[in-house]
Amino acid sequence: MGDVRMIIDFFSNQVPQLQLIRESLDNPQTDQLIQAYNFLCGLVLENMNCEMADNNTEQLLARPNLIIRTRESVNLVFDSIFNGNDEFCYTDLLQPDPRRTRHFLSTLIRFYHFKCDMSTEVIQMENDLEAQCRTYKLEKDFALKTEADINNEKKRLIDLEEEKRLIENEDIQMQQELLTKKALIGSEKKNYEEVQEHLKKLEAKIENYKEKSIQLEETLKRMEMNIVTSPELLIEELEKLEKNRLDVELKLEDTQKNNRKIEYELAEIHAIGQRIDALGDDLEKLEEFKRRIPEMRGNEDKIIQEVNNLEKERNEMRSKLEHISKGVVEERTNIKEKIQASRNEVETINQKIKDLQSDEKELSNRLVKIKENIREYISKNEEMDRKFILTTERFDEVIKNRLNDLKMLKKKTDDQQNVLNNIFMKMMKS
Repeated sequence: MGDVRMIIDFFSNQVPQLQLIRESLDNPQTDQLIQAYNFLCGLVLENMNCEMADNNTEQLLARPNLIIRTRESVNLVFDSIFNGNDEFCYTDLLQPDPRRTRHFLSTLIRFYHFKCDMSTEVIQMENDLEAQCRTYKLEKDFALKTEADINNEKKRLIDLEEEKRLIENEDIQMQQELLTKKALIGSEKKNYEEVQEHLKKLEAKIENYKEKSIQLEETLKRMEMNIVTSPELLIEELEKLEKNRLDVELKLEDTQKNNRKIEYELAEIHAIGQRIDALGDDLEKLEEFKRRIPEMRGNEDKIIQEVNNLEKERNEMRSKLEHISKGVVEERTNIKEKIQASRNEVETINQKIKDLQSDEKELSNRLVKIKENIREYISKNEEMDRKFILTTERFDEVIKNRLNDLKMLKKKTDDQQNVLNNIFMKMMKS
């Protein structure tokens, strides 16, 4: 039923003017079959790249020649399917049998669909291979360009590493210089604080001397204003004044020395201040350089990261190219294997058809033997069932007899035991 539906649908879609319907298959006509077989053989042989006479030329041939050409075309197709084991005869055209006609038409249609599917799959595989080859070429060109970029980035990275090394060395030197200058600044600050403290002490002494000078001036004024009545007192007062004058001169000399020393120290302090200002400028420059170092290192890290990314991308591209190359080779091998497997499958199907046809008779014979064995087995089972029932009945009867014997034996044993007990009791009483 499925073959009939397939045949009618095929010719309705491909050759509607042939008007092949179910009645045509139940009662096939020679002329209609010749057209159907010629159309199918033309499609199949065209797919197989085989030459066939032009259909227009076939229409001009005499009917006998047309029948001969149709039979040859069908057998040519069947030779490729069944290796000549399913021969198409003239009677299949002149006196067609409905069953054989359906068989031949369905076989040709299935073989045509199989060839179309195989051609489509091969074309698809070829297109996939071409696409993979184009992709491989593009990726290979991209990989070569990427490798050149990576080499340039490597060279730039080497230059950056050299610059980084120089900057690090300069940074180390400046750090050492900064530590030295910080230590010097600390020492100068300590000296400056000591000088400031000494100045404060000198200022306190100067104030003390000023107060004493004021007291002496007041004493002199008072002496000038007073009238001296006693020469002894005047001499004594003069001696005190002379002594105070000498002390003041000594103190004045000391004060001048201290002032010169203080001026020298102030000059040194001024020079220290200038050096401190210069060191401050250097410190600001160092701080600015230290602030720039992370930025420079950040740019360097960014470049290193970019180079690493490019290196990683190149490695991935190489592995991908190797994988694609292997995939192309494997794909070609797989296509060849699939084509060979398809051929082997067709040969296997043909061989299976032969085996099934040869095994059909053997299976029929085996089925007859199996049925005979089943009948014999059933009869043997029935006989064994009868024997088993008889044996069971006999066994039940034997068991029943044995149970009766055991009961009798037990009764006799009980009687004897009672007799013995009575005898024993009598003996005990006597």
